[in-house]
Amino acid sequence: MKHAANILCIMAALLFAESADASNRTSIDIGAGQLGSAIVQLGQQTGSSIGTSDHSVTRISVRGLRGRMSVDEAIRRLLKGKPASAIQINERSWRIVAATPTSERQVSTRPAKRVLRQETQAPETEAPVEIIVTASKREMPLRLVPATVSFLSGKLFGAGIDAGGTAAILDMLPNVTSTHAGIGRNKLFIRGIADSGFTGPTQATVGQYFGEMRVNYNAPDPDLRLYDISSVEVIEGPQGTLYGAGSLGGIVRANPNLPNLSQTEAFASYAIASTAHGSESVDGHMVVNVPVVPDMVAVRLLGYGVREGGYVDDIGRSLKDVNGTHIVGGRAAIGIVPDDDWRVDLSGIGQSIRGDDAQYAQRGFQGISRRSPMAQKFGSDYWLANMRVTGNIGDMRLMSSIGVVYHDLVENYDATRLRDEPTLFRQENRISLFSTEHRLSKDYVEGGGWLIGASYIQSVSRLKRGLIPAAESVPYPGVENRLSEWALFGEATIGIVRNINLTVGGRISSAKLSGHASDVPVFFDLAGFQQQAERSETTFLPSVAIAATPFGNLIAFIRFQQGFRPGGLAIDGLSIRHFRNDRTSTIESGFRFGDLARDRFAIMGTVAYTDWRGIQADVTDGLGFPTTANIGDGDILSFQGQFSAKPTDRLTVDAAFIYSHSRLDSPSPQAQVFLTTAAEQTPALLLTVPNVARFGARAAATYRQPLSRDSDLIIASSVRYVGKSRLGIGPVLGAEQGGYLQSNFGLKWERGWGHMFVNVSNVFDTVGNRYALGTPFALPDGDEYTPLRPRTIMIGFNFGL
Repeated sequence: MKHAANILCIMAALLFAESADASNRTSIDIGAGQLGSAIVQLGQQTGSSIGTSDHSVTRISVRGLRGRMSVDEAIRRLLKGKPASAIQINERSWRIVAATPTSERQVSTRPAKRVLRQETQAPETEAPVEIIVTASKREMPLRLVPATVSFLSGKLFGAGIDAGGTAAILDMLPNVTSTHAGIGRNKLFIRGIADSGFTGPTQATVGQYFGEMRVNYNAPDPDLRLYDISSVEVIEGPQGTLYGAGSLGGIVRANPNLPNLSQTEAFASYAIASTAHGSESVDGHMVVNVPVVPDMVAVRLLGYGVREGGYVDDIGRSLKDVNGTHIVGGRAAIGIVPDDDWRVDLSGIGQSIRGDDAQYAQRGFQGISRRSPMAQKFGSDYWLANMRVTGNIGDMRLMSSIGVVYHDLVENYDATRLRDEPTLFRQENRISLFSTEHRLSKDYVEGGGWLIGASYIQSVSRLKRGLIPAAESVPYPGVENRLSEWALFGEATIGIVRNINLTVGGRISSAKLSGHASDVPVFFDLAGFQQQAERSETTFLPSVAIAATPFGNLIAFIRFQQGFRPGGLAIDGLSIRHFRNDRTSTIESGFRFGDLARDRFAIMGTVAYTDWRGIQADVTDGLGFPTTANIGDGDILSFQGQFSAKPTDRLTVDAAFIYSHSRLDSPSPQAQVFLTTAAEQTPALLLTVPNVARFGARAAATYRQPLSRDSDLIIASSVRYVGKSRLGIGPVLGAEQGGYLQSNFGLKWERGWGHMFVNVSNVFDTVGNRYALGTPFALPDGDEYTPLRPRTIMIGFNFGL
């Protein structure tokens, strides 16, 4: 508690700082486009509240705005000559309204008399502005996107166990799931498009992006910390037209805060936590922004360190809390604005993860514990560098991005069963990724918009495996997979008739795949084992969507799109085998009424059917080693819904659910090996698509109580149910997992530029069994499970300097 007392003392001194006056002159950089997008950017860059309840004004075209000025001046310049006006509510809040006939020729942000309302409900002027979806690759209002989209504000991510990484997304969106092998080792799944709980050479089913840069290809989620970001967007898939290979389930895009060109800023956050039956955790990060050349060049730096305490005991080695994890990383960004129309952003990310041991337990022991002879450590080193250039060419926008990724992942599994002596199976995957994309677009304005683009990606993955101590008589070959892909893509939205739009797109890609075995003994060569393969494939991925917007708050749509993953080589036992590409075709129909993040009441619903051909999945070979195979064809039918309501100004409630029915209807010959049944296994259980839970749901409530003029108390709680699924196919891999409830409760006191918080996760101390695999060599026993982190209480603070 000594740490907690120190935290309280620091916060008591810091949280009484007054926020900066919204009228101060600041550097503003807004591109040409729609007024809705412009006021979103203006609010983000100045910390002001600029809202509107009239959707028609958000579609007004405005010119770009750049320079050092006050918020008043910026709004006046945006609205000059436009059929809209602004009403100032208080020092930090404005409302944009459609101009009346008498005011169309005189637009001003300073009315003759300041408007101050005394209302029992929140004035509509303070409602959040319209959400613009940047993951559409052309700025498009959320209410008009003909797809299932989730938008998470960057304010939802911060310090804390699971709060700063991918786990925070999982907690808020039941349609996004993951394995739980450990930080930096997990696979993400969206809408039930899941292959397996193993990590092998298959490409991810979810495309992950940090800004414009792809962060992974044929590797697990690197779990980059989501500190200092503006938003996270999730678009359900497939998204093959805009994002190409590896977006079968959809894409997750994190948008970082860009360097501020005019203000020096510093933010810090620190938290400590105590876990029941486990050790303490610590989480801290700091952000510094410095204008090097005011209004032209700025640098933004982020550094962080995290220690997640362990909670699994190893009785075989008489050790407690063995599964601690350590994360150190940072980001650096340089923003350069040479003139009013162009911007260059250079950024770099580095992150290191070290896991002390695996986080699975075994049944039959007291508490959360297991028996293993050796530590099963894992580590991940991740580096990313990116350059992005954006500019305006008339009313069009150019974006050019180029970057590289280096990702090293090392995993160890207990393989004692193979040799009856303490043995580890080590798997090392070294990945390099080069990607570049260039596109020209016209943002959505008055029923139309388009984009065209070209991209190139090159990925190299080197997978090595072996036993420790090394087995002198048994070699273990490795494999190297290379892929290079060129693509041309485009998409356009056309107004067919009033309030009905047609969106069509297509992507043609040409991919070259090659692979070869490494460290292969001579006698395999003499025996004629396949050691290399090469092939080329050209793919066309079409998309079409029809959306009807009968009035401002409602959209109904039907959409068809495809996605694919290329094939490659995999290690099978002591030989090398080729696996083919797989492909999904999805048709979905849905509706949205209101924006879930901004309106008093909003609701959405979607039904989707996916036909999945040649499913790639990471499975196990006859020796228990991870390998990859095409397991056959399948289909997935899903229903999902979400609603959000604000019954009072202070209370917000929301809920969401997803129901998925999956079936592997045409097992491949390789899959038939795993389907040799045990008498008690039923075909229905054996033939479900791996890791697809039948049902998932989430409910949450938030209450805000003003304490003073600039101080609020926020109370938040949530529960999430993760349904049952199976690890893989067949009696051995068909172990059941999931079927548990997660719960969270939090208090936060906000004042000025800082806040203090207390969070309780896993309130009911549920043990559960998360989606994960401990070691594949213990699968026949079926006594492994991966528990939730026990009840954890965290206290911390966040403040600006």
